[in-house]
Amino acid sequence: MKLYLRMLSLCLGLASLLPAITAFAVPANDNFDSPAVISGFPLTATGSNVEATLEANEPLPAGYEFYATKSVWFSWTAPTSGLVQIDTFGSYRCWDPWEDGSCIELDEFHPTPSVWLGDSLETLVGVPCGGTRQSRYLNAVSGTTYRIAVFGLQNDSYD
Repeated sequence: MKLYLRMLSLCLGLASLLPAITAFAVPANDNFDSPAVISGFPLTATGSNVEATLEANEPLPAGYEFYATKSVWFSWTAPTSGLVQIDTFGSYRCWDPWEDGSCIELDEFHPTPSVWLGDSLETLVGVPCGGTRQSRYLNAVSGTTYRIAVFGLQNDSYD
């Protein structure tokens, strides 16, 4: 009986640590007011939207109105005027069937970058961009600060 209680106590103790071991942190650029500031041209930024959230009144790009449940934000000030490509090439959807932090890359979902102008969520205006779902072309204006959002879907294991 003592051995059984010790084992039960050990199991409960380990189980209480499980959320801390498997939990991901909310990305630092989860909120519009704390974007990852990127600079220069050309440039590459990396990140994740796992555990990200949507804010109240956050605008959603066309096609994501019913599916997006999280976003990460970037801020970029154009150093010069001209055509700029903003894409999410290299992004992938991660599937963790065992929920152990491993990842199987799935190719069918690539997030769409959306480009906005404005200093608050309430004043954001979408910037018309050409291109495909994963690659946007923007006629950047020197000195203009653009807000770039990458949205995620409902299930963390699919971000």
